[in-house]
Amino acid sequence: MKKVAQLENNTVINIILVNDDYELQENELFFTDENPAHIDGEFFDNKFYPLKPYPSWLRSNGNWIPPKPLTKPKYLVYWNEEIVDWSDIKQEEF
Repeated sequence: MKKVAQLENNTVINIILVNDDYELQENELFFTDENPAHIDGEFFDNKFYPLKPYPSWLRSNGNWIPPKPLTKPKYLVYWNEEIVDWSDIKQEEF
């Protein structure tokens, strides 16, 4: 069996399993466990990318990365898209 990603405008809209002799359609690509396809993910530069976690994040080497790197935090942090930066999780948020 092979795995096939069906694409629309380089976005994965469906994933199917097919027999080894399956012939790809125009909007389809085979994928592997090393470069898996994800529903609503993207195909770009011959790689599948999972769903973009936040609008501000960028593609890099097969991964999504934040526009501001995470430095060694003193506290637990989360990505805050409103300020496009990392924010501390406060005790009362638990």
